[in-house]
Amino acid sequence: LQIALIPALFWTFAIVSFYLLFNRISRDRLESFLMLAPVLIPIIGIVPPGYGFFPFFLSFCTLPLLLHLFFKSRLSQKRIEFTFLILIFIIFNVFLHPLTLILIVLILLGMEFSLKMVTRFKLLNVSKIEHSYTLILISSIILLMWNYSIYLFISENLRQIWFFLVGNDTDSQYTIISNMTSSYNVSPVDLIKLIINLYGQTIFIILISTFCLLYIYKKNIRSYYLFISISEFLLAMITSFIVFLFLYSISFNRIYIASIPFSLILIGFVSYNILKAKDSNKLARNLILSLLILVLILTLYFSVFNLYPSPTIKKINQQVSRGEL
Repeated sequence: LQIALIPALFWTFAIVSFYLLFNRISRDRLESFLMLAPVLIPIIGIVPPGYGFFPFFLSFCTLPLLLHLFFKSRLSQKRIEFTFLILIFIIFNVFLHPLTLILIVLILLGMEFSLKMVTRFKLLNVSKIEHSYTLILISSIILLMWNYSIYLFISENLRQIWFFLVGNDTDSQYTIISNMTSSYNVSPVDLIKLIINLYGQTIFIILISTFCLLYIYKKNIRSYYLFISISEFLLAMITSFIVFLFLYSISFNRIYIASIPFSLILIGFVSYNILKAKDSNKLARNLILSLLILVLILTLYFSVFNLYPSPTIKKINQQVSRGEL
């Protein structure tokens, strides 16, 4: 019972953390609500309590608060205090799951790159925003220290530590899936159906986020948080695609998960702008909102039915079916 309560506590912690994050970067409560509402959909990484005890899920639940503290530390006069809190969470995270710390380092690098681009091309006035070189350096050192401790614990060389992190399989996820579909002679229609059943919620979230990117580009909207969200979303997409093509043991979903907070920011921001737009065509605005709601409903549908293993997604159900009795 005590173990079952831990995921529920972390899930509640994640919801509260998302609220703090979105409340900080949003313009009013309506925009904050539009960002927060999709969090309740059990999309990849954000699953309801009782689903299971998974260290990576628990560590991901701390990511929204880390982002909230990071934004506070960059724009607040108490930068050192907030940075110290971030380091505590980073040390805590490396013991939960080291892959989350790798994602955190990548997110921090992406934010620093975004800040460089904004400064170089003078897209925004970011003179008051502090750089995060020290935080990136300390996070990297903590990650290296963890690697070294694993090295001492298992008494193996660095190559075996790499295999411990990413596995020793030579085939990528893409290669394995391609070989399976060709060996079983799966028709294109069945393959598309299986992909939608397996990754429907991921596909629809990416589609909504892509639409939001196009909307922001067309409207030429500029905002520091928006620019960060776009950069981090694209970085996560590119990295997860590379992992899908070249690695096996690390699922690309575990990299894609880093884009979820930023996708929610984009969705909430664009939805708010469409609702508040006074000079736009009313019919076009209602049509766009209806399409967004429809896609979110489809995302909810696939999220619920893909949550547990079942024959629909070609996985063995842990429950005994009526036909097996």
